[in-house]
Amino acid sequence: MLTGTITPNGLPMTWWFDYGKTANYGQQTSGMQESSVSGTLSISRNIAGLTPGTTYHYRIGSQTTAGTVYGADKTLTTAK
Repeated sequence: MLTGTITPNGLPMTWWFDYGKTANYGQQTSGMQESSVSGTLSISRNIAGLTPGTTYHYRIGSQTTAGTVYGADKTLTTAK
């Protein structure tokens, strides 16, 4: 499961996760819509089909009328 937080600042937003075996990612979850949310929102997505015992990179992407923003690169290692 990929997790993170976003702060829409009251704007309608679409968010997603980029993920892959390198920081070039290569895969993306489908976009999720959020209406005008104020404050911080905790988000998560289950990802299937990952290779056991492998480190993956991921980041949050979000888009509003103000533009597109990406979170910092994070890693997770799947169980063996």
